Amino acid sequence: MGIDVSFEFHKKNIVVVGASSGIGRQVALEISLGGGTVLAIARDKNRLSALSSQNPERIVSHAVDVRELDALEQAIEEFVKLHGKLHGSVYTAGISGATPLLSYSEALGSDIMDTNFWGYVNLMSLLCRKKYTYNESSHVAVASVAAQTGEAGSFAYSASKAAMVTASRSFAKELYRRNCRVNTVSPGFVKTALTEGYFEEKGFSKELIEKHLLGFGEVEDVSGMIVFLLSDRARWITGADFVIDGGYSVS
Repeated sequence: MGIDVSFEFHKKNIVVVGASSGIGRQVALEISLGGGTVLAIARDKNRLSALSSQNPERIVSHAVDVRELDALEQAIEEFVKLHGKLHGSVYTAGISGATPLLSYSEALGSDIMDTNFWGYVNLMSLLCRKKYTYNESSHVAVASVAAQTGEAGSFAYSASKAAMVTASRSFAKELYRRNCRVNTVSPGFVKTALTEGYFEEKGFSKELIEKHLLGFGEVEDVSGMIVFLLSDRARWITGADFVIDGGYSVS
């Protein structure tokens, strides 16, 4: 008898928030290629259209600001009516920005928390409802290694990601009676549009490069863990955080 090591998403529905670029886009494509139907959510309508064109039968896109709970619920409700309830979710939406203690912008700090953390809470507050998700659903949020290490000059971003990790553990304890799983992944520096903006602002320091023992990551280095956690192969994993950082946190 052969051993199946692939991740099968045939007849499964997954919502990916932050799907227009980076890790979210990669995950949406992999799930759709694995036979799943994806509700792709982000703010950039043009990028979402480009994503949907890659697999129009499997990727349904909605341009939504995750900070707007009513709009987010409407997108999920419309999808569920047409395609059935959700089997899982991936939250990758996020923004960053410098928040040095001596000269930080309170408005920027609030925007970071609202998108990275409260947007995630908005999503989970909807997906905890039986009318939107099946029992035994799996939910994965993309945090950051900054949640553990903290990053100088970026306290708002670091705190928002730490809040995601802690909240996910709480969600796991709330949803276990339905056999729903909630986990996080914490990447190091991955080459995405978000980190490119960070690098343009702060530059590449020799220390930052050297601390990534295996070099900077690609989106595919993280998407594999997310897809695994969504799959039935991870049915005994919940409330966990998986660090994927090329050795950054141990160097």
